[in-house]
Amino acid sequence: MHDARRAADDGAARPDGGTRRGTGDDALRPRAGTPHSPGAPARAPRCATAHDDRASAGAEEDGSTLLLILVYALIATLLALVLASATSLFLEHKRLLSLADGAALAASEAYDIAATRVTASGVEPVLDPAAAALAANRFVDRAPVLLDDVRVESVVTPDAVTAVVAVSSAWHPPVFSFVVPEGFRVHASSSARGLLE
Repeated sequence: MHDARRAADDGAARPDGGTRRGTGDDALRPRAGTPHSPGAPARAPRCATAHDDRASAGAEEDGSTLLLILVYALIATLLALVLASATSLFLEHKRLLSLADGAALAASEAYDIAATRVTASGVEPVLDPAAAALAANRFVDRAPVLLDDVRVESVVTPDAVTAVVAVSSAWHPPVFSFVVPEGFRVHASSSARGLLE
């Protein structure tokens, strides 16, 4: 009888809320809240959560890298278009300037041998403005140049010896883009002086 009372006292609750060590079947029962208890909440594995976080961060980095690549590709394409247009415009102006040189030389030689004057520097031809303009236009019309819509803007003889010819052509970019204008007229001028030897 004393043994049964001792077992009951051992399984009784302590005043501080704890329980005494039981004997028999009570000592083998799993406590509530322990991992072996059927009612204990299951804990998510930490390794799976860390793996998911790393995968999400990697996806965000891949998206940012792809966006930067697209931006850099767009900038490089625009720069290439601007460079190609600038090169085309430079070559256009060089060809037009060469044409203006030839037209001015032709205009300066369009004088009548009988129309000369004597100056301190020697004998000089006197240019006729109409003849000079006609010679410049003929030269431009016959010149084999790769220019579009070439025009002789003006032919003047300011001192009756020098011919000044201004020409223009229509320039268009090789590749259309919104950063380069669709096209405009390019102007060039040149002068030549007629001499008698």
